[in-house]
Amino acid sequence: MVEEVITDGAARRIGSPAGKLPFWKRIHIPARLAQFRQLKRQSPIPLDPALVLDRDKSLARHGALRSRTLALLAEHRSRDLSGYYWKHPFFGYLNFYEWFALIGHHELRHTKQLQEIIDFFQK
Repeated sequence: MVEEVITDGAARRIGSPAGKLPFWKRIHIPARLAQFRQLKRQSPIPLDPALVLDRDKSLARHGALRSRTLALLAEHRSRDLSGYYWKHPFFGYLNFYEWFALIGHHELRHTKQLQEIIDFFQK
């Protein structure tokens, strides 16, 4: 859900001219903190029960979304999109590139969660 919200939001925003953001609003909490499990946060995006699918459908949906994300990045590879900012509820204003880096940090967090579950059941 996070990647979908970021990809769709970015695609909408870069269709318009970049706005001006004061320097002090560009200072934010580092998005890499999203990968640390010690920082417990409630998701601002409510879980959509319609997205809870069986494994094959879920993997296919995720693969299609990842293809969309990569296509968006490839399509705008030659543009400087660092002037596009929008607010994250916890980290503050992130630019286009920081939002996509957040996807990676978010996935590392989930990878750590899964490893904790595996470790728990292997004891």
